[in-house]
Amino acid sequence: MPAVLRLIRAPNLLIAAAGVLAGGWIAVGRIAFPRELIFAAISGFALGAVGNTWNDIRDVAADRVNRPGTRPLAAGQVSRGVADLIVFDGALLGLTFAGLVSGWLFLAALAALAVMFAYSPLLKPRPLLGNVAVAVVAGSPPFYGALAVGTAAAGVVPWVLAALLHFVREIVKDAEDEPGDRTIGRRTLPIAWVGGGHWWWRQAWGCCSCRPVCCCRGTPATEPRTF
Repeated sequence: MPAVLRLIRAPNLLIAAAGVLAGGWIAVGRIAFPRELIFAAISGFALGAVGNTWNDIRDVAADRVNRPGTRPLAAGQVSRGVADLIVFDGALLGLTFAGLVSGWLFLAALAALAVMFAYSPLLKPRPLLGNVAVAVVAGSPPFYGALAVGTAAAGVVPWVLAALLHFVREIVKDAEDEPGDRTIGRRTLPIAWVGGGHWWWRQAWGCCSCRPVCCCRGTPATEPRTF
């Protein structure tokens, strides 16, 4: 996969866009593709690209310890200038398509961007707070889709359920990122509460998720952190 697509986590963004569509379908009670829902899916894809790229920009030092060969910025496969362009263009595209749908969706997109930009410098260093922030944003695609078609309440329960799964996933990711986080002086939940990435964090995610994971000591969760 080209480095830029790996930087933005393209497969995960397609899943997020599908989540936006699903939220809209839940809200209207049928599979349909109104303009508002399509625009919301495009907006969600673009905003996700911003969040993932911004996270890698801020985490270059830690990624050189945790994932030196797999993260495009840390490995020197994508330049900082290209990454900055993705952040700028993605934010512009995401907000524009949200604004074409409704003022409420524009405000939701703006709020999501604010959380994503605040995550690495302000929220991630604070145990638990950063995990909750990522879970809320990453679990929001169904709500985003429901909001786009004018029935926001229909997306609340899927949002909460998705956020709970993302919350567990984020704790496990923090455990796996513990060496790099220690290097840059970041106090994530595993570091602050248990002093390191113990194996049972991975077991908890393996048992609580729907993906096939070998629940055994030292089994890594290989997916990158995403919004």
